Amino acid sequence: PRRRTSALGSPHLAPAAGMLASLAALACLGAAPLEQALYPGRFGDIVMTPAAEKAQAASLYLVQQGKAAGRAAATAADSVAETSVAPLVAHMAGVLPTAFPAPLPAAAADFMRPASGVLVLTVNGLSADDLATRMPKTAHALGAARKVALRPAFAPRDRVAAAISRLTGTTPADHGIPAKAWLNATSGAIVEAFSEGVDAAASRVASVADVVGQTARGKGLLVSLSSDRQMASAASVHPTIARGAGASWPAATVVVDAATRTAVAASTTGSLPAALLKVSRAEAEAALARVAADELAAMDAESEAHGALVGELGSALVVLDRLKKEAAARGVTADDAADLIFVTVAGAEVLSGSAPAIALVDAALPAVIRKFQEGWGDRAAAAVILPGGEDAEAVTAPAAFEGWRQVGAHLFRVPSAAGAMAADKACAAARALAAPARLTVHCLGEEDRPGRRLQEGEVKYSMADLHLYQVTLWTTILITVTMLVGSCALYNMEITHDSLLFSKEKAD
Repeated sequence: PRRRTSALGSPHLAPAAGMLASLAALACLGAAPLEQALYPGRFGDIVMTPAAEKAQAASLYLVQQGKAAGRAAATAADSVAETSVAPLVAHMAGVLPTAFPAPLPAAAADFMRPASGVLVLTVNGLSADDLATRMPKTAHALGAARKVALRPAFAPRDRVAAAISRLTGTTPADHGIPAKAWLNATSGAIVEAFSEGVDAAASRVASVADVVGQTARGKGLLVSLSSDRQMASAASVHPTIARGAGASWPAATVVVDAATRTAVAASTTGSLPAALLKVSRAEAEAALARVAADELAAMDAESEAHGALVGELGSALVVLDRLKKEAAARGVTADDAADLIFVTVAGAEVLSGSAPAIALVDAALPAVIRKFQEGWGDRAAAAVILPGGEDAEAVTAPAAFEGWRQVGAHLFRVPSAAGAMAADKACAAARALAAPARLTVHCLGEEDRPGRRLQEGEVKYSMADLHLYQVTLWTTILITVTMLVGSCALYNMEITHDSLLFSKEKAD
């Protein structure tokens, strides 16, 4: 279930006691700016992206064994908003998608029977064009899959914000993750998305893993694996839920170390042992060698970028095999509840121009899908996401931006840095560079930068505003209660002659 917090939902304010009181208080305070037309929730002062970005939309391929796959192959490709991925995955897992505001796409009709397990396989940096021209093995494996084009729901964008939008069915205005990092207007600090131990850096709404886990009540397996800690955390159970109701759920977040090519469980809950998800370099490479020996031999053994890709694909094969064969996990995966496995191949993003890397991905992806289908049987379903060029390429900040910090394509002004340019002058300088350098520049000035929606402490109110709110709220409640009590008293009065008006004087 999702819980939304309004801009007035601060712990310092009393809860609204009725619609009349709330409307009266809002009318006195005025509406807070909760939305941004440019980028809801954006805190980056300047976003510089290439003007000629890749014209490659994200694509979703739905795979299901049995008759549904053949029927889907003959169906024309759909086009839905990327936020519809969350309700679709929940539907495939046998969960009502009503927890998500996004509509359920027509492709859900091919999955009328709840799946025994759902594999959500995301390959960053690759698109449908890459699948058609550079990945023949994967294209053949997905030949009977139903293709769904995913329309972007916001811009400018990056992979972390786009991923959490697909997983929660909401935009950054609701889930509160505008990018890989954002500037906290209150503290002036740059916050990394999904920072470990920082709940404010996590999503503000429930993801599909949270909804499926809550519905299954600890019977369904929830595993997320990636070499990118942010992507792995985005697809896993929310940290506050993991410490509360989800503490008994069999869930895990598996992170692959690019340098050592090993996988370890960064967090586990329930009865799922961490040792079951630990994969050594030898195990990962041996699993890959069985399905892509030649492609693995062509990879650079010393490159961390190559190591991340090898570790992700190899660890996915090993973990999927263990989850169905090891006795420690068999009790969890053998029940009727659907298991949800997220595998995000983040290593392919930086190697999208490498022929050996693409060849390895092409050979390994069908093996990962087959391994999952073998383990979860004929009711297994898979959703393969190729995000394409959604992540804007980073543009190196020019020398004029000394004192600014760059995270991806976003430039943040650090208040304490000596010699930092003023926001208005910096935006002017960035726009001057845009035309000759073929850049697209988005600027948010200091004066019109609103707080990050749904984050406590970001929307500012003065003490006078708080006092006015409290006085208006409780005065309205008191008047309303008084009117109700008076009306009830009048309604319940006994209808009799008044003793004074109808009194008779006795004669002497």
